[in-house]
Amino acid sequence: MHRILAASDLSPRGDHAVARGAELARRFGAELVLLHVVDDELPKAARQSQIGEAKDVLQAQAEPEPNARVRIETGLDFQVIAQVAAAEAADLVVVGPHRRSLLRDLFIGTTVERLVRAAAFPVMVARNAAAAPYGRVIAAVDLVEEARDVLRLAAKLATSKPLQLVHVLIDPVAVQLSTFGVSPEAKSHHQKDVELKAKEILGRLARECGVEGVVPQVLHGGPVVTQLAAAAKELKADLVVMGTSAQSRSALERWLLASQAEQALIEADIDVLCLPLGTTTRIADAPRVP
Repeated sequence: MHRILAASDLSPRGDHAVARGAELARRFGAELVLLHVVDDELPKAARQSQIGEAKDVLQAQAEPEPNARVRIETGLDFQVIAQVAAAEAADLVVVGPHRRSLLRDLFIGTTVERLVRAAAFPVMVARNAAAAPYGRVIAAVDLVEEARDVLRLAAKLATSKPLQLVHVLIDPVAVQLSTFGVSPEAKSHHQKDVELKAKEILGRLARECGVEGVVPQVLHGGPVVTQLAAAAKELKADLVVMGTSAQSRSALERWLLASQAEQALIEADIDVLCLPLGTTTRIADAPRVP
C-alpha cells in the first residue's frame, strides 16, 4: 500500500477511521490522507465555520503521524470521497460506520453503502478502535478466479495465523431435493459432495497464493451475512475481507452482490473490508449450483 485515504465526519465514528488508517499507514509505510467533506449546500458562514473546525481537528490528528496530510473538500460526501480517492490514487479508503437515519436510508442508503456501490477501490469500515493491528482475519470468498485477490489482501492484513478462509454455500438444489421428497440420506450425500469439492477448491486457491496453514470452511443453511457474522463471532475475528462485483453479468446478480456487501457493512460487529473485483469468472471445476 502506498496511499491510504481516511474519511472522517469528525464524530467518534470518524475517529475510528482515522486511527485505523493511521495504524495501517504506519504498518505499511504508506502516506495517510485525512479527508473531511463539508456540505456545499450550507449557508456560506456555516460552511466556512465547518471548514475551519475540520482543519483544526484533522491537523491535530495528522500531527503525530510521520507521513500525513489533510484535505477539506465541499460537496456530497460519498461522491467527493470517491473523487478524492481517484485523484489521490488511494490504495484503500477507510471510513467509519455512519449514523443511520431510517427514512433517509430507506431511499438512498448511508454514505458507506453508496460508496461501496460505486467504488473502484477497496473500502474499509472501521467499527472498532484501532488498539492493535488486525490479528485474526476472515477471507470470505466465492468460487471465482478473482477470489485470489481477496485472499492475498486478507493475508497481508492478518498478523495472526492461520488465515480463516470461508465460503458461504448457496445451494438451491438441496432445497429442491427436500421439496421433491428425496430421502434425507440422498440430500446429505449431495451436500457432502458439494462441500468437499468447495473445500478442495479453497485449499487450492490458498496454495496458489502462497498462504499456508489455511483450514477452509464451507458454511450453509442460512443467509450469507448471517453465516459470516456467526463465523466471525465463533472465530473471534477482527476483520472480514470480502469481494464485491459492480460489473457482474446481470442486473440481478449486481444487486444481490451489492446488497450482501451493504448488509455486511450494516450488521457486522467487526470491521469489514470490501474489495471490488470487476467482472468475475467462476472457477471451471466449481460445483454447479443454479
